[in-house]
Amino acid sequence: MSKDPTRESYSLRDAVLEKMRATPPGPNGQGVMMPSKSEFVEGLTQEIARLKDALKPFESGEMQMAERHERGPWIDTTPKYIEELKHIIAVNEAILARIER
Repeated sequence: MSKDPTRESYSLRDAVLEKMRATPPGPNGQGVMMPSKSEFVEGLTQEIARLKDALKPFESGEMQMAERHERGPWIDTTPKYIEELKHIIAVNEAILARIER
C-alpha cells in the first residue's frame, strides 16, 4: 500500500503558523502580524490544488489505501479515503468562496 500523500507536507494551518512565526513583531512590538487576505487566499488555493493532485491517483486506481487490524487481512479503504479527501476539498473551497465574497 502507499503513504498518505496529504500527510507528507504541512497543512495550511501549519504553513500559516510557520509564516506567522517568521514574521517580525507587529508595530507595537508585540505578537506577530497575520498574513494578508491575499496571502491567506493564495495559501488556501495552493492547499486545494495539492489535495486535488493527491486525490487523482486514488480515483484513477493507480494507488490504493488500506488498513489492517492486528494480523488480519488488508481491507481496502480507498473509497472512504477518497470521500474524506473530497470532503476536505469541499470545506476548503467553501471557506475560500466565503472569503472571496
